Amino acid sequence: MGAYLSAPDTRKESEGGECRDGFTYGCSSMQGWRRSQEDAHIACDLPDGTTVFGVFDGHGGREVSAFAKRHFGKVLASQPQFSSDLPASLIGSFHRIDEMLEDKDNLPEVRALKKDPRVPADEGADASSSADKDAADDEGASGKGKVSITEAVDLFQKIVSLKRQQAASASSGAVVASGTAGAAADEEVAVRQGGAAASGGPSSALLAGGGLGGVGGGAAAEALGRQVCSLPPSHIDAGATSVVAAVRGRTLFVANAGDSRAILSRRGKAIPLSTDHKPALSSELARITSAGGFVTAQGRVNGNLNLSRALGDLKYKVDKARGRHEQIITAHPDVTTHTIEKGDEFMVLACDGVWDCMTNQQVVDFVRERIRSTPLPEICEQILDHCIADDPKTTGGIGGDNMTCIIVNLAVPTEKGPPIWTR
Repeated sequence: MGAYLSAPDTRKESEGGECRDGFTYGCSSMQGWRRSQEDAHIACDLPDGTTVFGVFDGHGGREVSAFAKRHFGKVLASQPQFSSDLPASLIGSFHRIDEMLEDKDNLPEVRALKKDPRVPADEGADASSSADKDAADDEGASGKGKVSITEAVDLFQKIVSLKRQQAASASSGAVVASGTAGAAADEEVAVRQGGAAASGGPSSALLAGGGLGGVGGGAAAEALGRQVCSLPPSHIDAGATSVVAAVRGRTLFVANAGDSRAILSRRGKAIPLSTDHKPALSSELARITSAGGFVTAQGRVNGNLNLSRALGDLKYKVDKARGRHEQIITAHPDVTTHTIEKGDEFMVLACDGVWDCMTNQQVVDFVRERIRSTPLPEICEQILDHCIADDPKTTGGIGGDNMTCIIVNLAVPTEKGPPIWTR
C-alpha cells in the first residue's frame, strides 16, 4: 500500500492527570494507517508555576519529534528569560532544539531515537526514510496534492509578484529567483500545468527557483513532471511541525511552527490559537523564494515538503548569511498570548492528522458533548477513532495519518481533580 499498512494500527498511547494549577488534561496518540509512528507529545509542569503541553508531528522519520519530546521542557525552563518573558523563551526554545540537532555531538542520540520500537525490524528501513521520500509517498497516496486551475494560477501569480519585487530590489542585495524563463513565461506555465494538475494528468508546475548558487532551484523535472529539491542531504533529514502551549497562572502562551494547531473553546465557540504555516501563504512564499527556494503548484517547498515551518529539516537551513527565521524552512514559531477568561472551557492541541478530518468547531462540539461524563484521555481516543479512515485509498489519504490529540480543561476546579488516569 505504499505509504500505508495493509490494516491500521489502532493501539493508542494515552495519559492524563492534573496540572499544578488544578487544570486537568488528557492526551492520546495513534499510529493509524502509517507504516511508523512519527508523532510525539509532552505534558509537564515546569518551574515558576508553568505547565507546558506540546504536539510534535514528525515527517521523514520519528527522530526529530522524539528528540523534541525528550528535550523541549528542559530547554524551555533553561532559557535566560524564562521567568520574565515566556514568549521570547518559547521562540528561543524552538531555535535551540534546531541548534542541538545541528550539533553532530548529538547525532548518536538522534540515531538511537530514529528506530521506532513499534515497527518490526524488516520495516525499519522504510519507516526511517528521508523526508523527501515521505513527501513523495504522501503525494502518491492521497489526493491532497491536487489543486484546481484557479488555485494553481493564484499561487503562480503570488510567486510572479514576489519575483518582480525581488528583481526590483536586486541592487540592494535581494536574492532574485532565477528560473530558466522569465516571469511572463512562468505565468503561462502556471495556467498550462495548473490545468494538468486539475485534470488529474501529470502534475505539476514549478513556481520559482534558483538563487544562492542553485540552492533550491534549477533541478530537472522528475518523470511525473515535478521539479525536485537539489539540496544535498543533511546528517538529519527528518523534521517535525510543533505546537506548544504554556500555561502560567491565568495566561496562555501558544507557539506554533507548521500545521499542527491549537484551539480554545469559549462558551462553545471555537477560537483559533494558532495559524497553520503553509507554503502558499504570502508571508511564507516571500521568505521561501527570498531564500532561494520554490513552491510547486501542489504547495510543496522545493517539490517536497507541504509545510513551511518545522523543527529539523536541516538541509533547508544552510544559508549562513540569513538568520534562522529567514531560511527556506524555519523553526521560528508564531507566539500568541491569551488571558484565560470566564467562559473559556478547554483547549485542544492536535496534529494535522486530526485537523484534516475535523474542523475547529466540530472538535469543540465533539468534546463538549462528552467532557462532563468522560475522562479526557478517553475523549481524545474517541476523536482519533472518529477520524481514522476505513480505507485511506478511498478518501484521498484523509484519515490515514498518524494522529495525536491533547485536551486541557481550563475550567477552574471547585474541588481536587481526578487522580492520574493512564493506560
